[in-house]
This record gives sequence, structure tokens and C-alpha cells, in this order.
Amino acid sequence: MAGLVVKTSSARARHSIRTYLKQMKQQLQGPFLVALMFLVGLGLGGFAWWYQLRSDPLSRAFWRTRDLLLIEQGARVELLQLNASDGDGAHDTLDVHGRSVTVMSSIVRAPGLIHARHALVVDPNFRWQAAVSGCGPNWDFALRFSAEQPATHQVTVVFNSNCDELWWAEGGKGLVMVPKLADAFRKKHADWTKSAPRR
Repeated sequence: MAGLVVKTSSARARHSIRTYLKQMKQQLQGPFLVALMFLVGLGLGGFAWWYQLRSDPLSRAFWRTRDLLLIEQGARVELLQLNASDGDGAHDTLDVHGRSVTVMSSIVRAPGLIHARHALVVDPNFRWQAAVSGCGPNWDFALRFSAEQPATHQVTVVFNSNCDELWWAEGGKGLVMVPKLADAFRKKHADWTKSAPRR
């Protein structure tokens, strides 16, 4: 009889321990999963940050960090149609690389703009060993990136599609694009000019 009581008590103790552990598992499951998801997200974010720092080092060296962020994320982007004359009085004008530039329109929502932004900061899109010749005064158009209006800081990228060159107006230096990128910007320039709303 005593042996039966001991066995029964032992079985009850094991059952109570299993029940307690099951309850604890259920109570901890929610917070544990939340913490696990947070740690996974933190790890993925850290990897993305590390990857961005290591990718396209030549482009990151060419553009200053603040300017690169404006190109990639600036809230305002304008198409600046270059015009060698003083303008017709109907549009704003400014001086870019020694030439009079007529501001024709804003193209913040123009098709293909996101890809254009990204293309300007990717290493394989440029011939890094080629010298910028200027190709004479054949600068066709510019894209001006800024954070707000009126802009306190801006990046103006001027394009000379005749010789596949671009010029960073504020930085005073240029790059030679690979032919594929230059052709893409020539095509997009025509599309943007047609689709952009006039100011």
C-alpha cells in the first residue's frame, strides 16, 4: 500500500511539472517570438548597412555622402533644359557650368526617375579611367536634386550626351558614362520633356 502511494505521488509530481512547463512555454512563446523577430531584423538591417558601405566604392568616393543621399532620396527633382540664350522670360534661368540654363519643369513623378537616380551611383555605369573632355558647349540637360523648396542644398548633374559625359555642377568634376547608360539618358530625356508638367 505504501508503495502505491509513493508511485501515485510521483506520477502526480511529474504531471504537475509537465503542466507547469507547458504553461511556462505558452506564456513565454509570444515574447520569445517577438524578441527573435527583432534580433533577426536587427541582423538583416546590419547586413544591409554593411553591404551598402562596401558596394560601389568608386561612386561613393566621387559623390560626397550628403550629395549621394540627395541623388538617391531627394524629395524634389527638376529637369533643367539647357538653353544657350538668356531665356524667353517665361521660365527661371540659372548658370550651370558657365552656361545659361532654363528650368522647364519638375519631374519628381516622371516615369523612370527612380531608375535614373540609382544609375548615377552604380560603379559599372561609368568609365572611371576615361578623362572628361567637355566636348564643347553641348550640354543638353540637367537633373537637379534637392531636399526641399526653397532648396538649401542641391546636386545638379549636367548631361552632355554627344560624348556620353556628365558634370557635377556643385562638385566641379565629371564622369564618362558607359554607352548603354548614355543612350538610356538620351531616351529618358526625350520622354521626360514630353511627360513632365510645365511649371
